[in-house]
Amino acid sequence: MKKTIRHSLVLAVPMLLVAVMFIAPAHAASSVVHDPRGDSTSSAPYLDVVHARIIEQRGKGTLLFMMQLAGPIPEAPAEGHLIWPFHVDTNPATAPGGLYNEYIVLVRWVNGAFVGQVVNRTTTPPTVTLVPFSIDGAKVKVFVDLDTLDNPTSFGWNASTRPGPTAPYADFAPDGGVALAAWAQ
Repeated sequence: MKKTIRHSLVLAVPMLLVAVMFIAPAHAASSVVHDPRGDSTSSAPYLDVVHARIIEQRGKGTLLFMMQLAGPIPEAPAEGHLIWPFHVDTNPATAPGGLYNEYIVLVRWVNGAFVGQVVNRTTTPPTVTLVPFSIDGAKVKVFVDLDTLDNPTSFGWNASTRPGPTAPYADFAPDGGVALAAWAQ
């Protein structure tokens, strides 16, 4: 009996692994940046970027923008306005409005609620599209259809935090705010 069970497990485990490979969501292109903990200009740990990544969810036509912070975001922050943006530069030859990015993918806390948005700065005036997002402790995730970004095959990007729309940025990943990471399909 024990021999039969052991033999069955020897056959079942590889078949299960093959099945999981076909069932698991496929990921394609990804890009990740790391940032030193504690380098934010804010004392709030939820404005200190530790690392950020962008992952294409193959077969879904969706990008997952993810930011890991040094501490959890409160369910109802005391601040009136907070922003966790990703700056997306799909065309390095242009600079709409004097800035380097055509799109801003973000989660913001404003008027007592969180909201996920993509700001398209290639249009005049810029257009805003609401997008799904999640906040799980110190992790912010935003889900964006590639169509919303005009289906780029590559782009430069960075992640940042900001304690309000007119306040200086608190942190960047990669550091400095000028350097961009590369994402490509």
